[in-house]
Amino acid sequence: DSKYVEWYLNTCANEYDKKCYELLTGVKLPTEQEQDERINLINELNQVELEYDIPHEKTLEVYKVDSTNEMTVFQLTDAISKIKSSIFKESNGYKTY
Repeated sequence: DSKYVEWYLNTCANEYDKKCYELLTGVKLPTEQEQDERINLINELNQVELEYDIPHEKTLEVYKVDSTNEMTVFQLTDAISKIKSSIFKESNGYKTY
């Protein structure tokens, strides 16, 4: 079950387990620094959506994802930048103030 594997990798796995997973699957796991960066960007996106009154669902729709966890670092950064510059509102039918 993929949920179990994800849980195991995030909670119990040592470096050897993680390296074996990467070699077997070809999937590079994010470093702790990369995970922290994503968490910070997700938090910032949530704050910016609230500040600019952008529905969270609209952001997910624009980036064609089901949750912010599926968004790449580039997409998160892009969304934050566009919302702050009001491009997001204008191009998605919201009035800017």
